[in-house]
Order: sequence, then C-alpha cells, then structure tokens
Amino acid sequence: MRAAGFCFTALGLAFAFGLLAVAFAERGGRFSATNRGRPEVPLAFFAPIALSSLVFISFRTRAIPVLDPPIPTLLHAKDDLMTTDLGHLTIRPITHDDAAEIVLMAAELSRHEGAPPPILVAEDVEKELARPDCVLQGYMVVQGARVVGYSLFTISFDTESGARGAYMCDLYVRPEARRNGLGRRLMAAIARDTAAQGGTWIAWGALESNKEAQQFYTKLGRPEEGVQLWSLSNQVFAQLKSES
Repeated sequence: MRAAGFCFTALGLAFAFGLLAVAFAERGGRFSATNRGRPEVPLAFFAPIALSSLVFISFRTRAIPVLDPPIPTLLHAKDDLMTTDLGHLTIRPITHDDAAEIVLMAAELSRHEGAPPPILVAEDVEKELARPDCVLQGYMVVQGARVVGYSLFTISFDTESGARGAYMCDLYVRPEARRNGLGRRLMAAIARDTAAQGGTWIAWGALESNKEAQQFYTKLGRPEEGVQLWSLSNQVFAQLKSES
C-alpha cells in the first residue's frame, strides 16, 4: 500500500510540473497559442490548478492505510531451533526442565484417548535428553507461566523416499488453548526443524476413535490407505530380542 501512495504522489508532481513547464516554454513566461487560433493564457491561470492537484494528491496519499501484515518476532536461534514469540504464547524447544510437564501431558493425552496413562516417568525423559546420542526432540507451548501444549518427534529414514524425515510421537494441546491453531504451529515447527536436519517428511499415527485428531489431521493431508501401524513392546519385545 505504501507503493500506491508513492505512485499517486509522483503522478501529482509530474502533472503539476508539466503544467508549469508548458507555461514557461513560451516567451515571456506566457503561454501563446495564437498560431492555433486561441488567445494567450497568463501563467497565473495555471497556478491554482497545479496547487489544487498537489493538495488533492497529498491528501489522498496520506489517507491510504498501511495494511502490511504483522511479522512474528524471532527471539533467538540455538542449534537451528527457532523460538517464536506469538504474542502471549511462546513455542520453544523442550529442555531437561520440561520432563515432569511432558509426563503430565502425556498422561492427559492418553486419558483423552480413553487409554491408561503411559509408564513414562520424568527420569526417562531426563535420561534420554542427557544422552549424547539423544533421539528425542520436541517443542513446548507456553502461555505466561503455564505450559498449554507439546510435541515430541524423532528423526528417521524412509527407504521409499530415500530421505530423512520425522516421526511425530505425540502432539497435544490442552483444552483451554485449542481452536487457536497451536497444533498446526507445533507441526510447522517440527517441519522446519526436520528440514534443517535434512528431512523431507513427517509421519505419525492416530487412533480411529480419536475423532478430534482425525478431523485435525485430515486438514493437513490424507492417511495412507491400506497401511497399518504395528508395534512391539514389553514382554513381546523382550521375547523377540532373545530369539536367535
């Protein structure tokens, strides 16, 4: 919109100076049109026209509102992880201090899905984050002093695409903070972080019974037809690893 105001001003100036140039082009500072059968017109005749044009254009230029959209403020970048200020909300990478809150929200997510809480404890998260080969990554959404959402993911490799990508383990926003686009912002943060690590895709799973999650993910993409997500854990995993 600033460009439009500049154009109006430039056109007004060009029009005004054009009139003055025509007036001074003839001798004596008077416009002579006797060769065309018209009488001479004094220079004073053009002054009110030029002045009115400048005043009108200047008024129109100042009246044009500036509608440039606000740009989120990048507070800092550390290890290619961007922290973005969203007004009263902040999305930032997880730290060791978030372990207890992650466990609490993981239990809330399981309860929301109608499942018992996971066996995860804060020490598990702290231990993983302290490892030099840590695979756990994620983001927290903070509103004031309260955490209102989180996401966890790991970097993996896919033979079909031949590229790195992220598997999203958890995505959860507390009820009071939903319908504000935070889930999508968390996934956008994962996408940027994954791309910074050479990845080109994100994969995740969702329970068919979790209709709210199904509706949200449908807006982002389509599930792979004919694909089922399988997992082995606990005793089944222990039995399998013991086989030769």
